Amino acid sequence: MESDDHTSSQAQGTRAFISYSREDQPLVNKLSQALERHGHIADFDQSTHDPHNIDTGIAATDEWWLRLQDMIAASDVTILIVSPDSAASKIVDEEIAYAQAIGKRVFPVLARELDFRTAPPRLSALNVQTWFLDLPFDEAVERLSSSISVDVEWLREARRLTIRAKEWNDHQRVDDKLLIGREISAAEVWVVQKPADEASVSAFLTDYIAASRLHQEAEDEDERRKLRRQRQLQRRVTFLLFGAFILITVFGVFVLDNQRRVAREKSSLLANLARQTTDLNTDHSRALRLATIAAKDTFLSPASVEARAILARAAIHSLQTYDWEHPDARVATVSVTSERALAVVTDSHHVEIWDMKRNERVSEFSHPSNWVYSVVFDSSNQRIATSGDDGSVVVWDTLTGDLLFQLPMQEGQIAELAFNADGDLLATAPSFGTVTVWNLATGVAELVPDQQAGMVSDVRYSDSGDLLLIAEGNSAGIWKAKTGEKVLSLGEHNGNVITVSMSPTSNIAATGSRDSTVKIWNTETGALVKELTGHDGPVYSVAFSLDGAVLLTTSADLDARVWETAAWKEVSLLPGHSDPVTHGTFDYFTSEPVTVSNDGTGGTVKFWQPSSSSVSAVFPEHDDFLSASVASADGRIVFSASHDGSVRVLDSATQTVRYELVPERSGKTAIFDLVRLKDKNVIVTAESSGVARVWDTDARMEIQSFRGHGDARINAVDVSRDGVLTVTGDSDGILHVWNLVTGERVAEYKLETGSISDVALDPLSQKVAFASDYGVLQVWDFERHEITLKLNRDGIPVTAVGYTSDGTRLAVGFQDKQLILLDTVSGDETVSFIGHESAIRSVTFSGDDLLLLSSSSDGTARIWDAQSGVELVSLDHSDEFLVSATFLGDGDQILTTGEFGSLQIWSLNDWVNLPRQNAELVARVCAEKLAGRIAGRSDTVAGIRFINHNDTDYASILSETLGKNVCE
Repeated sequence: MESDDHTSSQAQGTRAFISYSREDQPLVNKLSQALERHGHIADFDQSTHDPHNIDTGIAATDEWWLRLQDMIAASDVTILIVSPDSAASKIVDEEIAYAQAIGKRVFPVLARELDFRTAPPRLSALNVQTWFLDLPFDEAVERLSSSISVDVEWLREARRLTIRAKEWNDHQRVDDKLLIGREISAAEVWVVQKPADEASVSAFLTDYIAASRLHQEAEDEDERRKLRRQRQLQRRVTFLLFGAFILITVFGVFVLDNQRRVAREKSSLLANLARQTTDLNTDHSRALRLATIAAKDTFLSPASVEARAILARAAIHSLQTYDWEHPDARVATVSVTSERALAVVTDSHHVEIWDMKRNERVSEFSHPSNWVYSVVFDSSNQRIATSGDDGSVVVWDTLTGDLLFQLPMQEGQIAELAFNADGDLLATAPSFGTVTVWNLATGVAELVPDQQAGMVSDVRYSDSGDLLLIAEGNSAGIWKAKTGEKVLSLGEHNGNVITVSMSPTSNIAATGSRDSTVKIWNTETGALVKELTGHDGPVYSVAFSLDGAVLLTTSADLDARVWETAAWKEVSLLPGHSDPVTHGTFDYFTSEPVTVSNDGTGGTVKFWQPSSSSVSAVFPEHDDFLSASVASADGRIVFSASHDGSVRVLDSATQTVRYELVPERSGKTAIFDLVRLKDKNVIVTAESSGVARVWDTDARMEIQSFRGHGDARINAVDVSRDGVLTVTGDSDGILHVWNLVTGERVAEYKLETGSISDVALDPLSQKVAFASDYGVLQVWDFERHEITLKLNRDGIPVTAVGYTSDGTRLAVGFQDKQLILLDTVSGDETVSFIGHESAIRSVTFSGDDLLLLSSSSDGTARIWDAQSGVELVSLDHSDEFLVSATFLGDGDQILTTGEFGSLQIWSLNDWVNLPRQNAELVARVCAEKLAGRIAGRSDTVAGIRFINHNDTDYASILSETLGKNVCE
């Protein structure tokens, strides 16, 4: 019976948490028993009515503070026993603070006399009930029981409504402070449910609730009136529109058709003109502008059929490398200016200056000696200095070819020349001897640095003009440009130093040597910072970009290399010359590398787009063919599968093998997907024997297997993005959908003929797109058991499929190198990607669906603009057939898999920003290569710089005949 009574009291009474000091324990024990007799639940740390402290009190195994928080949260009211000891208790103070923080009522009763002037602030702020000490104990308990025996929830709602009503009244009873919707109904129910012992609901509150109801009814009625008026208006507008449509249809068909025909003819004319300009290889920028105008497609001004393809072709050509070649003379140096790119061509003592962008000879002159050894522009490109084998040095006017003055003859060959930044001083370096600095205004030797006579191969001013960097023999040194005092000696190479350069933005110098190395030095301490290796021949030139972020090196090995100075790692290899690359520099405004070589019979200058990518990791090759590879989301762990049945787990940071997963050697193993399942890294592998397996890569063990394919070879596997489903397709044309966790088969489909070559689950895990070697692409809704989309390309095998993240588009690759984008609702082909030269092996989208990555048997992986089909980057994977390519992490790295056993990770270069916004080609055409208008800009898109039309100094550069700006 006691148990029943106790249960009943717990169900009906108020739960009170008692906060007290240990010195008041006897009073608390007596008070808790008295409260329980009144039907309440007394909960405190030493509660005795619950022997095991399950419902009240703190058990021995509890974390006491967490348990105290639970007890306070579960209570209806907190009773604070106020005494000098509880006032001094830190734990009591924390209990009261927590109760107040979560909105609990705190009921303080005075148990022992206390000087409130010394009480802590939190206790002093409470309304302490002193009658508890003044009254007899039973009477005090009776009064306390009555005080805490209230309908707590009803009172809380009363408080909430009172606050809302006060806000309404304080804000002049504005409508937006009234109750709305279900709040009004709940408040009306609250009024009806008033406890019998509570005072009547105030007129203040009932007015507030009534005003809310009236306002809601008025708004509802107003909405109904608006809806009725809207329907009447819609009927009238529909009638008028129908009449207007009839009139337009009757009287406007001929005019409309004629206008569309004229627009289409204009588009065709402009498109053909763009094609001719592209084919002539003259002005790619103009071709791109014409093609963009031609491809503008609206209902009233439709584009011609060929305009879109010509636009894509023109855009691709506009991004290609620009080459200039002199037919029969060597190129000594090159300088890129805001208006033109200047090259100096020398043949013996004859010197020509060419504007390469216009392919026009600007001027020409003959140096007095038999052979020109060195040629250099000043910083303004208005003057040029040449030196000969007889010690002669002449300064010329670049544009006119006029001789400005000739320095006094020096002894021996003058190997190198260097203008200072202001162009008023010229340093001359004889092959054997000492460097001399000449004042060009007077023609007098102004300075001879304090150096020992020896072999000098190069001299350079610092960007500020304060220092001279001189290469002599196997080393280099730094001198003060004004006094000639030697400041520092740099370390030595194992061969003669050929070229030197100083960074314009940091205390760094670079030296290139005949020993094929480039060394980086600290110009303040002389310490070696880094030795760059990779060239297979003497290094002929080193050049820093204007921002100091990139170093360009050229060599006799026919290559140029681009290095990031932040980490001193190679980011680009620039092959393409057939002879040693003698000179390298940067386009001042576009930061494009420029290289010079005497290829064949004439000199060649190549302008390189800032490199789109570089290989950042190359893994040890497998002993057998590779089937596929995947990587973890951050790209740190790479999994690769080989035909020998092994699966390697690789570390991308160290480019080493961590360990191998070795499944049953029942046939070729291919790894197809990786997911995160219940905090595990899980990979799915498939074997030629028809078995698919799920592996926990952390535990290095198999956790699931699917054996529904018999002896058929599994060709394709895909895992849903939530890691719940996986789909497998085999050589017999059978498709299985499995529950990845339970191993149960969810659905099955059988092709009439052919085998399945690739599969892709849509993002909602409701449909599967699968490709057939008979040239059929199908989308199967396995929940409804019906085919929703079918594409037949005349028997051309479909080799790769991939969904966008929203499932609205599907990339499809074919055996004959076609790559298209389909609308999954209409089945229409929306984009065609042209560039691969062999079968498509894999397709995948970036996380934002703006980029499409494809791999091919032609050995390349290509990145495309998924909106326009324009190729942005091509990655050449060492002449191997590519099995797959996929984005890693945030899309700034790419993993490629070569069939012959190699894996590579590519880092997309920081100084090429692929278009990550949904911009059309028109926006790209509005990017201008006329460098003078975009000086100092750093925002590039695939090598083309955008013009910011909000800046007043950036003029519009794309206009139609009537002056309409198509960039707006």
